[in-house]
Order: sequence, then C-alpha cells, then structure tokens
Amino acid sequence: MSWKVRAYYNVNPFIGGCLHDTMVTVPLPPFMMPGRLWHIDFSVVQGLWLGCFLSNGNDRVVLSDDLLFLGRMSDAGFVLPHISIPPSWYNVLTTLFGGSNALFGVGSVTLATKNLLWGDEDCDLATSPIPYAPISINLQCGDPFSLPSDLVVVWGSVYAGMSLADIYSALIDLALQWAMEGAMFVGGKALSAGFKKLGKKLGKGASKGGSYAARQAANRAAKKNAASAAKQGTLATIGDKLVTAIKKASGATASDAYKEYLEKAAKVRGIKGALDMSDDELRDVHSKDGRLFGRARKCGRQIHRRL
Repeated sequence: MSWKVRAYYNVNPFIGGCLHDTMVTVPLPPFMMPGRLWHIDFSVVQGLWLGCFLSNGNDRVVLSDDLLFLGRMSDAGFVLPHISIPPSWYNVLTTLFGGSNALFGVGSVTLATKNLLWGDEDCDLATSPIPYAPISINLQCGDPFSLPSDLVVVWGSVYAGMSLADIYSALIDLALQWAMEGAMFVGGKALSAGFKKLGKKLGKGASKGGSYAARQAANRAAKKNAASAAKQGTLATIGDKLVTAIKKASGATASDAYKEYLEKAAKVRGIKGALDMSDDELRDVHSKDGRLFGRARKCGRQIHRRL
C-alpha cells in the first residue's frame, strides 16, 4: 500500500505552537520565576543550514522549480525564532536552541545531501505524510516532550510514493526521541533538587533561577548519557510497545523487521555505540539487513553529530 505525497523544498515555511520552560517576569521579588509558556515558532525548513541536509551533496545539485530538496530528519535549528506569550527575554535562548525536524520521508528515494557543518550525507527524501495535500507536519522542540505540531506549507510538482513502512520508521524515530526526552526530564528533576538546596544558602532568587539552569544543564547532559537510560529499559519498554502495535497492524514478519530497525536506530543514535562500527562490520550489516538499517544509520549519524 502506498500513496502520493509532496516532497519538501528548502524554503517551505512552517509555523507552530509549543510549550517551553522559560523565565517569567513577575511584579514582585525575585521578579523572575521559572515557568512554562506557550511559544509561537516559525521559519523555513532549511533554517540557517546548520541542522538540515540539502540536495547538493557530492558536488551535484538536484533542483525542482529551481529549489533544493530536503533530507528526512533535517532540522530547521539551531537559531529558530520563538516568541512566548507573554514575551520574555528568555526567548533569545529558546530561539538559539530551538528546532523543527522533518520527521516524515520516503525510503524509496535517496538524496545525496550536504550540510554546512558536517559535509556530504545520503538521506531519504523528506516529504509530507498526507496524500496530495499542500501541508505537512514537523516535529517541534517542546518541553518536556516534542510533538509533531509544526504545520509546513509544501508545494511543487514533485511527488513520491509513501508506504506504511515509511510511517513506521517515523514512529520509531518519534518513540526514540520521546525516550531520550523522558531521560532528560527525570535527570533534570534530580539535578534541580541539588540546586534548590544550594539556593537556600544563596537566597530564594538564586534557588529558583538555579533550579531552571540546572534543568537545562541536565537536559544537555542527558543527551550525552542516554546510554544509561537505555540500560535501565526506557527504550526497550517503548520499543516493545511499538513492536506490539506494529504486529497487530502488519503481522509478525513485518514486526520482526521493525524490531531489528528499532535496535539499529537505538545504536546509531549513540546509545549502544554502533557509530564506532568498522567499515567491514557496516558492510556486513548492509548485506544482512538491507537498506532499512543503512537508512537508520545515516539519519542517526546526523542526529548524533548534532547532539
């Protein structure tokens, strides 16, 4: 089963709403308090080319309507405009570290892409998941969990064939993202408690501000230490639930294939050290398990380097 979907161009605009931890101005001391506000985020899917992969890799340029295509899992960040309601000076930092991922794409079309920082990579073509529609959905960067709520306007005459396998791949990537963010959330609470104790000696304002700073620091640390969360079963639990759902939808044979994809996807994100595989080991993986794993590794490398 497949259906036609529109491909992404590098200048497709998007807009969305997301919740973010921030510092809120209040009329009484300490005048700034940590809180969570709704933000409006907007940009084009290419962003500043710091996190996205465009179809000009390997010294070749692939265009349609004089515009570049986009690789799946490209990120419009860093530096993605965010405006909170009400506005806060902390919007500067939220903007600096914001992101919006092209979650959906088709594995039947591979692009030779290039990133400004990391060079050439092969990626799946980023597309809308909605048949024929001039709109798509990106994965925004909310707190405590990212949600597919950024609306993207897509156009053009290029269509690709999306299948259920492509949807399952996107769902697995989403599940892994939520698992890592869950680890960040738990780690942030633990570290935040330590800052609160220190804050009692420095004053209430330091305690509240330090608590928020601790949570942000823990978020960054958790990305680098997601291996420990995986060992404790966070990813395994989500993975098993996802595989069970796939089993019901497509049968045992398909679910076994996606269970392998899940394990490989976890590895390529740095959780199990698969990025340290030798070239011979990588060739062996490709020969045994086909393009599906190769796709996961390529996208995983992008995410691992960005983190």
